[in-house]
Amino acid sequence: MKTVSAILPAYNEEQFLPSVLANIEPYVDEIIVVDGGPNGASTDKTAEIAKACDKVKYFSNTFETETGGWDIGGQRNMALEHVTGDIMVVLSADMIIDNIELFRAALEEDYDVFAVNLIEFWVDMKHIRVDSMDTGYDILSTPSSNYKVIAVNSECDKFFDENGTLQIEDVEFDKVLYVSQAAVFHFGWIRPFKQQVAKHIRHIKMGAWGEEGAKLARGPHKDLEKWAIRHALTYRDCQYLEFYGKLPDCAEGLGDIRFDYGCNAVITDFEKKYGEKVLNYTHKKRSKNDK
Repeated sequence: MKTVSAILPAYNEEQFLPSVLANIEPYVDEIIVVDGGPNGASTDKTAEIAKACDKVKYFSNTFETETGGWDIGGQRNMALEHVTGDIMVVLSADMIIDNIELFRAALEEDYDVFAVNLIEFWVDMKHIRVDSMDTGYDILSTPSSNYKVIAVNSECDKFFDENGTLQIEDVEFDKVLYVSQAAVFHFGWIRPFKQQVAKHIRHIKMGAWGEEGAKLARGPHKDLEKWAIRHALTYRDCQYLEFYGKLPDCAEGLGDIRFDYGCNAVITDFEKKYGEKVLNYTHKKRSKNDK
């Protein structure tokens, strides 16, 4: 039977990490948690939660780019150095594998790369993100496929680029297996509002949004912070689909997470710090969790 290593980059993941570890722990031989961001290791209970799992090998460091962003590639490449299993499973600390028993069985097949369906929750845990519906037609149009490579033979030549994307060299297409009945559930877009804002600030510092992003990165941090808050609020204006299905049992502890949890507190803190309004209207609470 093949041995399996899971790599899990993390930073302040106390909300999701218990569910993620419960999901993968029975099916892998080791879990390599690399904890850190631009300011060093997590400041919440991430390390404590990770170290409590017998299969976890915990490492921490500071991962900062020259522009002050998050060196995501460096963080993942550090995890790569510690892999000992025959197969490497690549996850984030906000991802859960659905139908993981089938996925683990598929890893025994003679393939080098393994892909599953990707489902990204959007706004809350009852809706999923749709990449694009702007087709010019009055019909619903979605991409023909939405999958994610999450496992690779450890002997393959591979590395993570500066965006944290796994790059695999010289892989033949007939050595890639698509496990159609398994899926990765990604909860990154429904984190509390403060984390959403921090994510967009990080993306700008890493070169996202072209010239507009470059201008924001060069300007005062106040303007970048305001833009990030406004951008996160546009989530409600995007198109998304209702999710009809059952989450794995390990997700029950996540509760009813929403992206706008703490939204008003973030706006209030900004306005007190800078003495100016974020919006031209009074933001209204959208849920009982929005404080």
